[in-house]
Formats: sequence, structure tokens, C-alpha cells
Amino acid sequence: MTRSSDLSILVSFWLVLLVGFTCARARESGVPTGCVKILSVKCEKYLVGSTPWDVDRRNIALESAPEKWTVVKDGSYYRISSRAGSEDLYAFDKAGYDPESGKRQVFTWIPGFGESQGKWEIQEAIGSIGMYSLRNVHFDEYLYGSCDENLSDSNEQNKALTRKLTGNSAEMYLWHIAPC
Repeated sequence: MTRSSDLSILVSFWLVLLVGFTCARARESGVPTGCVKILSVKCEKYLVGSTPWDVDRRNIALESAPEKWTVVKDGSYYRISSRAGSEDLYAFDKAGYDPESGKRQVFTWIPGFGESQGKWEIQEAIGSIGMYSLRNVHFDEYLYGSCDENLSDSNEQNKALTRKLTGNSAEMYLWHIAPC
């Protein structure tokens, strides 16, 4: 081998590494931020703030008309807030958790707060551009759309809830996040 072919191989090697690193960073930073609409892939309905639950919280529902949300990077995680009232999306603690089903209610917090219950890990699904899973960092549970018409509890229909990841339906945990 000649010195120029060695140099050529070395340059090619570094270019491959650089391109690979750049693609990996692009995938990691591909989460849309700013104004977004969030659609449940399974339910084909949008995440919306709904009726007040009490003076501090608003129920989260799924509806056919989109609502605008703001996604902001917060360290290595994200915060999701309604644009209408700057209310943070969060998974409710004890009172909103059903230990039998493993489901947890999701609300917006009207006053806003900086707790970990409002931090989300957003990851793009492999092979599904624009489709994401949203994991609540505090509880290690995934946001999902509850839209099964066979639900015995009609209060759970067309709601967003969280629970531990189960293998029976990955689609239920997918959300399409698109800029407004």
C-alpha cells in the first residue's frame, strides 16, 4: 500500500464515523419543540386539555380537533405544556393511580410547577418517522391513548393515561408529534 492510499482509507474511515455520529445526533434531536400538535396513533385523536378536575388541575382527553402544546427541552428531558394556559402536562401521584390496572391519570397543572412528575422522555420510534413514545420520568410510565370501545369504565374512554410498558400493543404508546 502506498502512503496516499493509507491516507485515503483513513479519511474515508473518519468520514464514515462523522456521518454516523451526525445521523445519530440528528435522530436524538429530532423531537419537535415549540408549538406542536400531539395525536394518539392508536386512537387517531389529539391530546387536549379538557374540563377542570379541581382548582389546580385540568383533565386530559382525546378529541378530533387538535390543541396546541409547547414542547421544551429541560436538561435531558422535555416539558409539555398547553399553549392555551401554559399548564404543564404531568402524571398524577397517589390519588390518580389504580394499582389493580396499573393506570395513572394525567392532568395539566394550572399553576405550573418544576417537579419531576412533569418531565417526559420523548423518543422517536424506530422506523417510524414522526412517531414518538412519551415516558414520564418520575413514574417510569408511558403515556397512552385509552380509546377502546370495549372498556367497562366509560370514564376511561378517550383519555390519556400512563402505565408501565406492556408488550400487548406497542401502537397504544405511540404519538405523532407535529409542528403547529
